[in-house]
Amino acid sequence: PNTWDDFEWARLHHTELLDQYASGVAFIYQQQVLGTGKTYGVALANAEKNLPSEIPEATPITYLIGPRHRLHRV
Repeated sequence: PNTWDDFEWARLHHTELLDQYASGVAFIYQQQVLGTGKTYGVALANAEKNLPSEIPEATPITYLIGPRHRLHRV
């Protein structure tokens, strides 16, 4: 449902997310950050707390915010 659009949104806004939240985990639903944290558990708790009351349940994506690293074959 929302997942492809949310992954695309997160990819396009990666630098902004990194600037605003630093490294960590983000839960994103309908192109909105519901919760972030240094760990999955903290981000999940924040997302559950920030879920709007008019949305009974959501299927957010889990997105890792951090610097991008290129891998090179050695």
